[in-house]
Amino acid sequence: MSINRTRGSTSVLRSRVLMSLAIFSLAAANGLGTAYGAMQVYIRWGKNDARSVLEQAEAWRQQRNYPLCIETARHVPQRSDRYDDAQLLIYRCDAALAKQHLEQAEALAAQDRLKDAIYLAREISPESFYYQRAQHAIETWSRQILTVAERHYLDPSGQLEMALSIARAVDEENSPIQAIVQNRIQQWQTTWEANQSHHRAAEIALGVGNWEAALAEVRQISEHPYWNQQVDTLIQSANAQQQQQEFIWQSAHDALQERNWDEAGRLLSQLPETQTWAARKAEFREQMEIARTQQEDSDIVWTQVLVGLFIVVVELLAVMGRRRRL
Repeated sequence: MSINRTRGSTSVLRSRVLMSLAIFSLAAANGLGTAYGAMQVYIRWGKNDARSVLEQAEAWRQQRNYPLCIETARHVPQRSDRYDDAQLLIYRCDAALAKQHLEQAEALAAQDRLKDAIYLAREISPESFYYQRAQHAIETWSRQILTVAERHYLDPSGQLEMALSIARAVDEENSPIQAIVQNRIQQWQTTWEANQSHHRAAEIALGVGNWEAALAEVRQISEHPYWNQQVDTLIQSANAQQQQQEFIWQSAHDALQERNWDEAGRLLSQLPETQTWAARKAEFREQMEIARTQQEDSDIVWTQVLVGLFIVVVELLAVMGRRRRL
């Protein structure tokens, strides 16, 4: 129901103007210099005049001061014959306030101030005509914030903490996507912690020369732009370590072929005691022991041959000496 402020005679209007001036003067005299203070004095002055209260509430509505419109109209008592008019005015001001909040929230969202936009849109009550529209906007903006968080999560520089901080901004009890946000946060944290664990294990394995174990750990690291870089580094280190160990292994074999037992043993000791190398080293030691034994046996045989030859030569010389005397 609209309120016609032009009703009444000129004298009535004049008296209301004079009353308003008196009210504002009284508010100032009492230290109530604000519009709200003046409104409180006005209500006390005309508390029994529901029509005057409604006219003041309508004035606030015309000035687009919807909170004061609502607050003023609520002072019309339920027993008043103008109570229904007051409720209608409250509804109109509440709707206008909700629309105002929504428009302001949309303006904030256009400036990428999504969190502020959500905060303002949540001021719209469930009873408002604009509530569903506001909830839809809140969900849209919340998903946009989550998208921003996900971009940080997938950043190759590794911005997990930034991603979590942004995502938690919409991890609230009244968020329409709270369950989605919580699931995403848990997934990010679980994946990150697992990748960190495998990465540390791979580094430890490389530290003791176990490139095979390092690669096994690397294969457990989940796909992620940041972790892919870490995986590449680990694989390069593992490949370099493998090549170095194979070079040492070949050098040890060369020393074995040259029957340089000390050098072969020294090189062999540089290889790690991993499962693969342990078996190969055991086989190498067995081969080296056989070669050494064969070498020792060969040396004994040659020594015996040389001794035998020496004896023969000595005997021949002795025979030749006797013949000369004869």
